[in-house]
Amino acid sequence: MGTRDPAYPKLPRSPEYLIFQLTLFANDRRGGSPYGHIMREVATQLTADQMTDVVAYSRRCPLVMRPTGKTDRIESGPHVRSVSSITRT
Repeated sequence: MGTRDPAYPKLPRSPEYLIFQLTLFANDRRGGSPYGHIMREVATQLTADQMTDVVAYSRRCPLVMRPTGKTDRIESGPHVRSVSSITRT
C-alpha cells in the first residue's frame, strides 16, 4: 500500500497508529498537505467500526520485497541479502 510519491505515505502494520491517524484527520487535527483535505473528508464519514475495518484490510495487504540497495549485486548470492528489506509498497 502506498506509493513512492512522498505525498502518499506507506501504511505501517500498526493498527494503533492507523486508528490514531484516521482520528486526527476526522477531528481536523491533521491534513496540512495539499492532499490532506481528501483524507479529512473520508475520515469524517467513518464510524469507529469502519476505521477498524480499514485497519483490518490494510493488514491483509501483502508485503512486497523491493530491493533497497544496488540490484546488480543481488545476483551475487545470499551474502548480499542485507541490501534488500521487506517494505510495503
